[in-house]
This record gives sequence, structure tokens and C-alpha cells, in this order.
Amino acid sequence: MLALKGADAQQQKASPLEQPEIVVVGTSPAGGTGIPAGLYPGNVQAIYARDIVPDAANISEILQRASGSVSISNTQGNPFQADLNYRGYTASPVLGTPQGLSVYVDGMRVNEPFGDVVSWDLIPRIAIANVTIVPGTNPVYGLNTLGGAISVNTKSGFAFPGATIGLGAGSFGRKSLDAQYGGHGENTDYYLAASLYDESGWALFNPSRVRQFFGKTGFQDRDTDIDLSVQYADNSLGGNQLVPQSMLATAAQGYTHPDVTTTQNFVLNLSGVRDLSETDGVEGNVYYRRISRDILNSNVNDPVVPGSSAQAANCMVLYGEACAQNILNHEIQNAYGLNLQYTNQGRFLGRRQYFSAGVNVESGTATLSQLTQDAVVDASRAVLGVAPFSPRSAVDSRTRRYAVYATDTLSLGERSSLTLSGRFDRASVGLSGTSVDQAGNPVNLEGDHSYWRFDPALGGTYGLFRSTTLFANYAEGFRTPSAIELACADAAHPCAGVPNAFSADPELKAVVARSLEVGARGKLGPDAAWRVAVFHSTLYDDILFNQSTVSTGYFSNVGKTRRVGIESSLSGKQSRWDYALSASWIRATYQTPFEVADPANPGSACPGPGCIPVQPGDRIPGIPAAVGKLLLGYRVSPQTRVEVQVQAQRAQYARGDENNLTVYGMIPGYSTVRLGLTRQVGKGVELHAGVTNLFDRRFATFGALARNNVAGGDAENFWAVGQPRAWFLGLRALFE
Repeated sequence: MLALKGADAQQQKASPLEQPEIVVVGTSPAGGTGIPAGLYPGNVQAIYARDIVPDAANISEILQRASGSVSISNTQGNPFQADLNYRGYTASPVLGTPQGLSVYVDGMRVNEPFGDVVSWDLIPRIAIANVTIVPGTNPVYGLNTLGGAISVNTKSGFAFPGATIGLGAGSFGRKSLDAQYGGHGENTDYYLAASLYDESGWALFNPSRVRQFFGKTGFQDRDTDIDLSVQYADNSLGGNQLVPQSMLATAAQGYTHPDVTTTQNFVLNLSGVRDLSETDGVEGNVYYRRISRDILNSNVNDPVVPGSSAQAANCMVLYGEACAQNILNHEIQNAYGLNLQYTNQGRFLGRRQYFSAGVNVESGTATLSQLTQDAVVDASRAVLGVAPFSPRSAVDSRTRRYAVYATDTLSLGERSSLTLSGRFDRASVGLSGTSVDQAGNPVNLEGDHSYWRFDPALGGTYGLFRSTTLFANYAEGFRTPSAIELACADAAHPCAGVPNAFSADPELKAVVARSLEVGARGKLGPDAAWRVAVFHSTLYDDILFNQSTVSTGYFSNVGKTRRVGIESSLSGKQSRWDYALSASWIRATYQTPFEVADPANPGSACPGPGCIPVQPGDRIPGIPAAVGKLLLGYRVSPQTRVEVQVQAQRAQYARGDENNLTVYGMIPGYSTVRLGLTRQVGKGVELHAGVTNLFDRRFATFGALARNNVAGGDAENFWAVGQPRAWFLGLRALFE
């Protein structure tokens, strides 16, 4: 955002976690004492409001551009529905995706109750004060923190006074309006923000309509800080399905359509901090979240001739069913949470400490009703219903999570520190409802599953030189199977897609992570900083989706998986130049032999058609072996700055190619170039312009093996095609 004039005079009134520039690491989702970044035993990355470029549509895109080891996969063909990958772990909006990252906004966990998914379109981009990526398996951040935690803190009227209005336009019918207004009195403040975004999409059927509102009001005196925030979003997102490799020449047409997700999200979050003394304090928050979502998804389950007048009759003769189907899901989720924490920054054994201990309680309910409709495929590959929608499933889930945790960072002297953490979690998932199996018979859905575990962490830092710090950390964590995984875990009664049918399924084991990270960070003079970290993470009883037929599958524990890698970065300034360079390498592999089902993979060798033997050392699909980023900026004048950004990643295996046969080829690596221009055109007025994918490269961010049922039914590689070249133009004005 623009530098907000007058903010410096009021910085002392703003919470450190709301500040636009101060570097602290929250010791817990609630913020904790906030230890200096130099004492944290890991490669923490932070992004601030000033770093968020205006053409980044949402937080996943912000993180992908500005953070090392982060890449995104456009599995849904919409910029607001990307999978975010960090160190081989994923935070995704797609039900059924294994969620290995926890995400928090102002201490509120935003992984949703039903599938632990993360909906990036519901996080208000304009209201972000800063984002911190806490690496590794940090147990204090709770469930799903297998590879890391993402903590978002929002703006306040004390830290961001004034008004800003931004207008934007760009390729593919892009139009945006951002507005924010903040202010304060002696002890009270307020902040309001709204974002409107419309785009027709680069493909024919992937439009986006996003409406976000955020408001916060607070009271502060010498000892107390209380904030009440409200969020609301009303979004409609169209998707562009993965495109068969044989149809890449007409990628904008997509595979089939429609695929539309509409969501309404309402959030209330009351947070507070109370200083009990100069060294002691209590803090916490209580929140409520309601999500209402409708998902219309089109599917082609058997080979068809699009537009054929005899299609429906031929399908019944050949397959005994309609070849195509529309699925309509309606979800309502409610989440209630409470965090309460005691903090101390006093002395222990004569040493300065940063101590936090607290409790976390979260309760969630979700209802899913599902309707299906027989359909045909027309000449444009639209899936058109030929019968009324009929009920398929009605599922209720209840999640309860209780935890106690403690963490202490103890300064051992000028050079070293020690951090010890632990958390005990108890979680339960209850299921009830009815469904219909593949034969059309009713199935009762009942189940109660409970999990508990204590997870420790031990780490430390050591100042090797005045400008160099070494760090190391060992940690354990876990995630419980989500409601969607538990409802679809029986090989004898597979679900028709995810999630299209449910049954009273067997127990799944919780996934346990054990991780080690070592590294170093330092400075090369006053204006240059470097970081390097090596990480090794093993998951036990990892959960994988088995594609048993073209349209059915189930979840199961598959043993050990491992992610080993190294990441490094260098950033700084030199005269008129500024730069940021990062690179990461990762080897993600299966460590236990198992058999997975996928009829689109030609490597059948174990009993039954489509049964794939996976061996230790086989690479996990969907994880590129390397990611590199370069940002180079030059200040032409005090009013004008230009930048070029290059992003590249190596090839990856397609999902379904777990045995790495690559008969249809890997998903190729790629590189893209982005140009940007910022120009001050008047007092408080700033112009932005840019071009993404400058050389208009065709590339894919993800791939999956599947049968091309609109062109003969042969198996091939399907690509998540990236956006072609696009331009952006924006204007922002600050009013004091």
C-alpha cells in the first residue's frame, strides 16, 4: 500500500502484530509475547502491506510472488482457488486435498471444519497488515501444522490512519475497486475496508466476482487493548477444468463446463490483551464464523461424442448409465473458537524469557446436501441436465478440538537462545446422515472418531558471528483425518468422486509429522540479508486418495512419506537498485510400499485392474523439484520505480503417476516474467502498471492422469494451464 502519512506518530498505540514494518514472530496463533525474529529457531518469512503489489488478486498470489519455497497450482482454473504449496505441503480450497498447513487470521483458525480446506477468496486482501510464514512442524499452532503455519494480521486505525481508494483494470475484463479508511481518537480507533473485483477470466468459462468487507474497532489504554472485527464476503468463482494434453491448442475452451462455486462468509472476532504487570499479561480471542457455499460441478464419466443426438440412448446401451452428470453440493458450516493465553517476558534462572501458555477450544458443525443430475454433453462440451436433480447424500459432521500448550524462548546470553514447546490436543469427529451407494441403495452414515496426542518441539539459536546466526529445531505435530476423509474410507464402498457418496466407513489413523530444520541467517552489510535452511520431514500414516475407477475412489493410510529440501534467499539494496533472490530444492518421496488404484495409469501390476504398486523412493506427484524467484527493482527517479520478476520451477509428476512411470510425460517446468511500474503522479496519488507472463508462455502448474472421455476415452495427461500474458493498470490515491 502507499506509505500512510501520519502513521509514525501513532505507532506506539498500535499492537505490534498490526504494525506495517516491525518484525516479531507470534509464539502462538493468538500472538503471544512476540519474540524478535532473530531468536526464532527457523527460517521465518514476513510480508508487509507495503510489499503487496496491487495486481496480486489474493493472498495465495501474494505469498507465491514474495516468499521462497512457495508455489501455487491452479487446479481449479481460477486465481482465487489455487492450491498453495510450501515445502511440499498444501493449503487448498479443494475438498479431499490433504491439508498440511494451518492458516490463521488475527488468531482465528480459518481451516474450515468439514475438510480443513482454506478458501483464499475469503481473506480480505486489502486489510492485511502483515503475513508471517512460520516454518516446519510447530506444535503450538495446532492441527494441520505439518509443514508450517501462515499467520495473517489485519490493519487497525492506529497503525493505518487515513483513506485510500484504488481503481484497477486489466486483461480479460478485469475491474477492481479497493477502499479503506482508518482513524483514531485518544483511546479508540476504527478501520473499514472493502474490495470489489470482477473478471471474465482468461478462459471461456472461468469468471470471478469477489465482494469483501472488513471492519475493526478497538479501545486501548495503558494496560488494555480490545478489538472487535467483522468480515463478510460474497463471491462467485467459475473454474476451468484441467485440459487434456491433446487439447492444449484450445485450452481456453476447457474440458467441460460449468464449474461454479458461490460462497458467503460471515465472521465476528473479539480479541483482547491485558497487561497485568510490566512482564505479565493475558490475551485471547473468541470468534464465530459461518460459511454458506454452493458448488456446481460437471462430470463426464464415460466416453461420449459431444453434441450427438443419440448420446443419451447410446450411453444407456453401452454403459447402463448416463455418461455425464452434474453434481450440486450445498454446504453450511459454523465454527466457534476460543483462545486464552498467559504471557511473561520476565526472567527465569536469571535469563530473559518469552513465555506463553494457553488453551484452545474450537467447535465446528457442517451440513452437506448433495444432488445429482443425469446429463449430456453438447458440442461446446457443456454438461446439460436431461433429468431433475435427485438427492444423493445428506451428511452432518461435528468437530470438537481441545488443546493446552506452552512455549518458552530463553535467552542464554548475548549469542544464544533455547526454545522449548509442547501441545496436547484432543479432537473428535462425528458423522451422521444418509447416502446412496453406486447401486442406488440407501446407506446410513454414522461414526464417531477420537484422536489425542502430545507433540513436543526443541530448538535454539547461536550467534556464530556478529552478523551470522545459526539455528536448529526438532518438532512433532499431527493432523486428524477430516470429516470428508472419514466419510469416504472404505475400499468396498468407494465414493463416487469427492465427495459424491458416503458410507459408515472404517477408522483412519491420524497423520503424525516429525521434522528437523537447521540453517543460518545473517547480513552482508547494512542493506543486504541472506538466509539458508535445510529441512527433513517425515509423515507417518499419511493419507492418500485412491482413484478406484474413473469416477470412484476412497481415502486410506499409506505409511510413511518424506520431504527433504534446502531453501535459500538473498535480498537487499544497492544505490537505486533493490533485489530479492530465492531458490528452493525439495525431494518428496513415498517411503513405504503400497498399492494405489488409478485406472488411468498403465502401470497395473498388482491384483485387479488399475492397481499400481508404489515403491519407496517414488516421487510424490504435484510437488516441483525446485522453485526459483528473482525480483530486481530500479528507482529511475524519486517518483518512478520499475521492476522485473522472474519465477521458475522444475518439472513435476502428474497426480495418478505415483509409481513415476511417466508414460504420458511429466508436467514440464517453466519460467515466467513479470514487469511492473510504479509512478507518483501527484501528492498522494500513485500509478501502477504491469504485464504478467510477458513472453506469453504456455505452461502448466499441475497435472493429473485421467481418461479423455470427450475424445475417445483414452488416458492421457491433463494440465492445469496457466494464465496467458495479461496487463494491469491501477491508480491509488491517499486522503489524509
